[in-house]
Amino acid sequence: MKLILIFFVLFNYANSQQIVGIGMGPSYQYDIFYSFDSGITAYPERNNWHLAFSTDLSSGNIRINSGAPVSLYEVGQSFDSWSQIESLNQNAVQLRNSNTDWNIGAFVSNSSVNSDFGWGNYNELNGFIEGNKIYVIDSPIGQKKIRINSFFSGVFDFTISNLDGSSEETILVDVSQYQGKRFIYFSLENNQVIDREPPKEDWDLLFTRYEENLYYDQSDFYYYVSGVKSNGNLTYQFDAPDDVDPILDISNFISEINTIGYDWKEYSGSFVMVPNRSYFIFNQNEDTLYKIVFESFSGQSTGNLEFSIEEIEYNYSYLDENIDDVMIYPNPNNGNFNISITNEFFSAFIYDLNGQIISTYECESECKIDLNKSKGVYLLKIEANSINIIKKIIID
Repeated sequence: MKLILIFFVLFNYANSQQIVGIGMGPSYQYDIFYSFDSGITAYPERNNWHLAFSTDLSSGNIRINSGAPVSLYEVGQSFDSWSQIESLNQNAVQLRNSNTDWNIGAFVSNSSVNSDFGWGNYNELNGFIEGNKIYVIDSPIGQKKIRINSFFSGVFDFTISNLDGSSEETILVDVSQYQGKRFIYFSLENNQVIDREPPKEDWDLLFTRYEENLYYDQSDFYYYVSGVKSNGNLTYQFDAPDDVDPILDISNFISEINTIGYDWKEYSGSFVMVPNRSYFIFNQNEDTLYKIVFESFSGQSTGNLEFSIEEIEYNYSYLDENIDDVMIYPNPNNGNFNISITNEFFSAFIYDLNGQIISTYECESECKIDLNKSKGVYLLKIEANSINIIKKIIID
């Protein structure tokens, strides 16, 4: 019999609620690294870097500072054309960081197979990743061309110059010296390595500015946003009124680094917080669970924001995946669906995503729901003698 892990949130708070204030500075001058244990652990200048080299000794991953803004374009597929690249042509392919995974930076975002690292290929004979692409970097300090020559034993070897070939320099960055961190950074303004990030175990959240696709899978509309990225922590976005207590399936939690992201706020002349939205997030050891609710955001005038944080007690137990005590079907649906609970009287409440109750039902064993509403996502809360759950209902 297949079992899935469920933890039941007790909503007894191990520590009282705290209000945390973060100041990113005017125009989001600072990146803020925040630890659940220690508070703010670093606040480096946000725009003092252009490239970030992964300290993973096997990945060859390189990210760009998309919020600076820095843009990356592939302009050649052979080093033979290096001297011929003198401009950024309209056929250049723009490459972007992944905002869901730290391990997919712009330079590796178009990798395809095990030996293809995007900017180069792995050579099994000598153990090097050997470069073969030419790029143009567009940033506030101008345009430069760059090629990653190789990566071996923790050392990135790359060449950078102005587009006309002047000021060419080959640089070595040894990431093996920084194994306690995710990335070591590099400034193209002065060709210097910048150690600006706390050790991996010393932060959970990064408050920053970055480029995001606001339309996700529908189409491409990239925009600069201010928001929160996690250190890969398991996180769950919960959209429901404050008096609705979730029973959270561990499968609801994902490690995508932008699960909190930027859209906990909306702008209509000034910033307001999205109502009925909270985030449940584990620490890195996954032994402590927190609830975060954003309270205010000032925008770029000061970069100030506030959020409440509470440590939540929870217990692990097991639940049969095939248990038929509660059945909701079909889902998705056209507004007509059924709720079935074996031998139980129960109450069903349907909310919209603004937290407003739109329908209530008192049922015995089964309810036939006819929800005459527009397409979208709704929340179904079921209360019974031993049941208190929230489920998403999708009308399509």
